[in-house]
Amino acid sequence: MTKNYRNVLIIGVLLVISGMAIYIRSYYIRTDGTYLVGFDPYYHYRMAETILNEGSRPELDMLSAYPTGAPVTHPPF
Repeated sequence: MTKNYRNVLIIGVLLVISGMAIYIRSYYIRTDGTYLVGFDPYYHYRMAETILNEGSRPELDMLSAYPTGAPVTHPPF
């Protein structure tokens, strides 16, 4: 494999990966939302910990919009 062909192949693979990442992250914008999909590991950790300790998902997440809390509209993971 020539060096030039290998560089083109690497750039092509990186472009495909970047395109897939943009497609996945823009899911909510494409469907009906206005925000990019984000990954909040602390939110998922808190929800999973609450489910394990209390047996169910909480109605309000007190840490997401302190001091009043915010309703939990999406499940963890």
